[in-house]
Amino acid sequence: MGKHYDKYIKYKKKYISLTAGAYEYPDADVSLNVNSGESNPPPLTQMFTPELLHTPHTQITTSELKESFLKYIENYKHLNNTNVDDSLRIATFNVHYFTDINEKDTYESILNVIHHLNADIIILQEVIVGGKIIINENTTINVSNLYDDLTNIGYKKKILCNSVPSWFQGIYGNLLLMKNKLCINKKNSLHKLCEENNETIHTFEKSKECTVVSGSHEGTNETRCYIYCKFNYHKCNFHIFGFHLDVGTEVTRLEQINNILVQCDCIKLSDPEAYIILLGDFNTTATSIPDNEFLKNNGVVYDKIVSHPHNYYDCSKLNKEKDRSKMTTWNNQVVDFIFCNKNLLSDDNFGAEFDYYYTNSSDHLPIFITLKPKKFKNSKKLKYNFI
Repeated sequence: MGKHYDKYIKYKKKYISLTAGAYEYPDADVSLNVNSGESNPPPLTQMFTPELLHTPHTQITTSELKESFLKYIENYKHLNNTNVDDSLRIATFNVHYFTDINEKDTYESILNVIHHLNADIIILQEVIVGGKIIINENTTINVSNLYDDLTNIGYKKKILCNSVPSWFQGIYGNLLLMKNKLCINKKNSLHKLCEENNETIHTFEKSKECTVVSGSHEGTNETRCYIYCKFNYHKCNFHIFGFHLDVGTEVTRLEQINNILVQCDCIKLSDPEAYIILLGDFNTTATSIPDNEFLKNNGVVYDKIVSHPHNYYDCSKLNKEKDRSKMTTWNNQVVDFIFCNKNLLSDDNFGAEFDYYYTNSSDHLPIFITLKPKKFKNSKKLKYNFI
């Protein structure tokens, strides 16, 4: 499977199992307690009940997982920050068809989160588009004004690719948003908005297997898709791939990520200095969880990416506060990732920071990377030029 998975097997790292999730501690004797205080996170044992920490995953209920997810958000939401004008922020956020973990309407709340994140580019998963979409007998989401609402918070450019069959009676899929400042067309024509971004959507082959999703819903054999675009920022070429990989099997996810990596190889052949960013909901974890039926085969996709010859890097490792990186979704797992090729971080062009945005408006957390030009850090206004 690759060096990272082999290293995991070889050293037999110790885990504290939290059902579908596992918290990794390299040292078996490491203490769970951390200093609490206004600027520090509370002890892990305060975030989760002792019963949940030591309960076998087969005995933990969906409601207990969701409760621990909400406690996790509550403990860290004071750390949320917004973007500044002299940087480039790229984010991903699974909006769970504009509902929270209990499928209650959070449309306005999610728009507020997107506005506050202030990302220059953000890829959204599980977006619904249409009129009034019935989610369940108690929840109907009105997305009639979605595009206008996104325009009003600064996103003129929108790129959509949809999955079929749709979960609901509207369009369902991924939506990539670009800030207005990235969408100045040379011809200043709204009819050819951002045409030089070379935007592309690609639909994968239909999955052959399905599984239970969101704790209780029976999944379907779906087609998934990715969105690609490019732009030039401070004379550097950026290539963005945003997606939501298959939920059924690691085999299907591996086929999908291989498809994307082939496209990345072609980009690097023509432009060896290009910066490539892969981000989205990967529906997989960084390692396998042997005692978990759903996650025991995971880790292959992650290993494939980080062991690739082009040196893709898990940007979450830029955040050194490990207690803040325990989960990105309701089942207490990290499944949302941002990868970039390492030359983006090693070249003397940008400073990079990775962070999370803690919100209970969805069943996932937004994650993002913020790039600040080193050579232009005192400039008042950044210039964006399209390829």
